[in-house]
Amino acid sequence: MRASLTSSSKPFEFLELPGELRNAVYSFAFPTLLTIFVHPHPSLDLPGVTRPNSLGLLYANRQIYRESLGIFYSCNSFRLQSTSQLLQFLQVISPDARDNITSLSLRWSTDSDEDMVLRYRTEHQAFKLLRQCRSLEKLDIEINEFELTIGYSLSLQHATDISQLQRVRGLKRLDVENAGPGHFRDQSLKSWLAEQMLQPRESLDTEDQRLIDVVLDAVYEHQASEMSTWA
Repeated sequence: MRASLTSSSKPFEFLELPGELRNAVYSFAFPTLLTIFVHPHPSLDLPGVTRPNSLGLLYANRQIYRESLGIFYSCNSFRLQSTSQLLQFLQVISPDARDNITSLSLRWSTDSDEDMVLRYRTEHQAFKLLRQCRSLEKLDIEINEFELTIGYSLSLQHATDISQLQRVRGLKRLDVENAGPGHFRDQSLKSWLAEQMLQPRESLDTEDQRLIDVVLDAVYEHQASEMSTWA
């Protein structure tokens, strides 16, 4: 009897299930609500992510990979230790993956030996890509004010490309903490960022705002070239 059942059984056609049922399976199959520390050198197939056994489902075939990857990115939070790591991560993952990210955590600091022009370019490019995370709802940032302002000799607004970060929109929750000693010298920083970044994403999808983007890019290029003359 047992042999007869085995011989007559057919493979279960998972891909014939309705899409909503397949998505429910992906949600149960993958680890969720985790904070995933992104590796310093993310790979091309599943950037910066450790592979628990449950992620083997991603590699069953191309359709399952495309369908399930978005759920993996939308159900977890990703922790990045620097803006250069953020830039690398967002460059390597696909636009669809970027569009599904809902939660990020970033430590924004600098190395005292890091080239200031390179750091400024990295920040600018990383925060521009961050704006392409159209589903991003929660952002936690640790800012080392002492390091980024070169021992408080400059304000954060002048020492960093915070104008690009401030143009991220559509967040539902923003947490900003000082990773350096004490509290922020500029106590208005958190409220200044929140006032802009908690606005609807649509507030940037206007002709005027696109013109501002062009102007900001031009200002950035000018500042970067000015910095290069200091070195």
